[in-house]
Amino acid sequence: MITSGRPRPPENAGELRTLELAGLASAILLFHSSLTLAADPSDVRQPITLTPTEYSWLLNEMRGHLNAIGAAQEALSTGDMETARQAMLERGTARLKAPGRLSFPQKVTDAWRGMAIGMHQSYDAVAEGIANKETASQIMGRTAKLMQYCAGCHVSYRLVATP
Repeated sequence: MITSGRPRPPENAGELRTLELAGLASAILLFHSSLTLAADPSDVRQPITLTPTEYSWLLNEMRGHLNAIGAAQEALSTGDMETARQAMLERGTARLKAPGRLSFPQKVTDAWRGMAIGMHQSYDAVAEGIANKETASQIMGRTAKLMQYCAGCHVSYRLVATP
């Protein structure tokens, strides 16, 4: 993919998909390593100690959030508004009552809970913006607010799995 020192564009959809998957895998590995390096004394984020089951469940939830945002963005890029809206709704406040959802209120702070609820409400807000046929700029603004919850949580907290 690099010739004469300059990258070339992918030649086919399969190659492009491979590049996309490689980038996604790199991002997931980087994200996971930020969680597992919690023993670093310079990491001043507040630890959230979870059982291995809770830890695994929460990581899967976070991956699901990234997948939903990606699916919505892809659907929006092709004009498939209903698919984008559904992707956001699936992660909205209805998810707080989903079957199989784990809860560990004694292990998290009120600030964590506030961010989590705000994040789920932001998914609903993005879905509402899509349903109301807002402009792309307005929908991106709503999505940016949603992502601020994700970033804020990751800046403030680190997950620690008990042995």
